[in-house]
Amino acid sequence: MAQITCVVVFANGTPCTRAPYRGSKWCSACYTWTRRHGWADPNGRTPQRPKNTVLPFLKAAAQATTDECVDLTGWAGRPVVLLDGKSMWASRAVWILAHGNPGDQHVLHSCHRGDEGCVNIRHLRLGDDADNHQDRVAAGRSFVRIPRARAPRPARPGIRCNIIERGRRCDEHHPTEGMCNKHRRREELYGDPLIRSTRDLLTAGTAADTDECVMLPARYGRPTVRLDGVGMTASRAVWLLVHGDPGDQYVLHTCHRGQEGCINVRHLYLGTQQQNVADAVNAGRHAHGERNGHAKLTAKQVQRIRERSGTVTQDALAAEFGISRQAIAHVLHGRTWSGTQGPVAKVSARGERIAVAKLDEAAVRSIRSRYVRGSRWHNRGNRAALAEEYGVTERTIMDVVRSNTWGWLSSEEAQGHTTT
Repeated sequence: MAQITCVVVFANGTPCTRAPYRGSKWCSACYTWTRRHGWADPNGRTPQRPKNTVLPFLKAAAQATTDECVDLTGWAGRPVVLLDGKSMWASRAVWILAHGNPGDQHVLHSCHRGDEGCVNIRHLRLGDDADNHQDRVAAGRSFVRIPRARAPRPARPGIRCNIIERGRRCDEHHPTEGMCNKHRRREELYGDPLIRSTRDLLTAGTAADTDECVMLPARYGRPTVRLDGVGMTASRAVWLLVHGDPGDQYVLHTCHRGQEGCINVRHLYLGTQQQNVADAVNAGRHAHGERNGHAKLTAKQVQRIRERSGTVTQDALAAEFGISRQAIAHVLHGRTWSGTQGPVAKVSARGERIAVAKLDEAAVRSIRSRYVRGSRWHNRGNRAALAEEYGVTERTIMDVVRSNTWGWLSSEEAQGHTTT
């Protein structure tokens, strides 16, 4: 029985002698090459091209004498071959066989058919990255969009910019009447369509010959500009243009109107951080009172607290307004909210001036003089009798005797009893 072999016949006429794969008509190697490369033989099949047939073809292309393209068929796209164990483009392999290693340069095609398999040595040349890119653009293979030259848009009749700059009318087209986009943008930035740059904007401040404030137009709050690529306040830019770099010092205003946009160089002077803070306080720009972000009271609440001092305890006021007793004490004594109206207690309330005091100075002196010194159990009846007589607790009697309360009285009158 004759042995069954693969039906593939290679391009050089040699038949494949491998056994078919699982009852098919061709072997596994021919089938795999077919799926990878997709090139067919005259029989309509896709055989594997032996290596010993590619190298002779490349050597022949390296010695080509015709100006027509010599195509290496059998590859889908630009052919890749192995030369001395290295994978490379077929055109680069032909150049190496003809002229040697091209190094870092690219092998280009004058026929622009490198992707189709042309390996004719007469169509090859060397070039750098820029030449390779130009070659791709000329062949239509570049992804870079080449802008097309467009004719200028004709201006609509009757809609022209009416701004006169440097003695000439602008006459640029604009979709709305009045001015073009360029001058409208200048008006939005600088307040004047004729101002062309930041230096032009600051000219009025640098060359001021009046003592009145020179304000920047079209600005809200303290104006900022960019000078030589650096962002800064407009007043600092004016100082830099006139006197040079101020360094770490601050540019302050004698008119206290820097927040409104004054850039008159006559109103500017240099100062430290401390002077800057003092300048802000004098101008009323510092965060105080209700303007402080951490403030828990208002001016009306502070006034109510001071009016009710002496009639309500500080603990009751702290619970009513939701702050600490120490904060109430600071408000009452003027350590905080000093600029708010209302009576400020200069001296701490003590003794009879305390609204909840149950004893007076005479009663305290009487208690201290009548208290019988002795052991804790010996004078218990005396302490209880004094507490019942004056309508207080025994603990209050002991605090008076030991000077825990009413301690500001003279030491001769206070016994300072400490026995247990």
